[in-house]
Amino acid sequence: MTFHNRGLWKIEESFRVTKSELEARPVYVWTREHIEAHFLTCFVALTLARILEMKTEQKYSIGKLLNSLSQSNCIHVNENLYLFSYYDEVLEWISEKTGIKFSHKILSLGEIKKILGMTKK
Repeated sequence: MTFHNRGLWKIEESFRVTKSELEARPVYVWTREHIEAHFLTCFVALTLARILEMKTEQKYSIGKLLNSLSQSNCIHVNENLYLFSYYDEVLEWISEKTGIKFSHKILSLGEIKKILGMTKK
């Protein structure tokens, strides 16, 4: 098996992920510029997902990573408090490998901004 054939499955899987997980089919865009912007967004999302997959040592598939991240959300409780309503083993693993804590149940806006600031470094 040549080098090209060994890497082919990864390329094919990237197309599958792009079509299924990232919904790359541009059904709601018609102009060339919008289609190109849509595919650029999907490509950037795929790149970020691959980086996360590598950081988490390929323990979970991209589909599982994206599913957990998409379910992770917060609800505005009152003036300065937010309730994080979803947490699972995938988010726990991401936390361990990236240092971004998903386990907090309630955070203030200031604490959220501090976490976002740490992710930019």
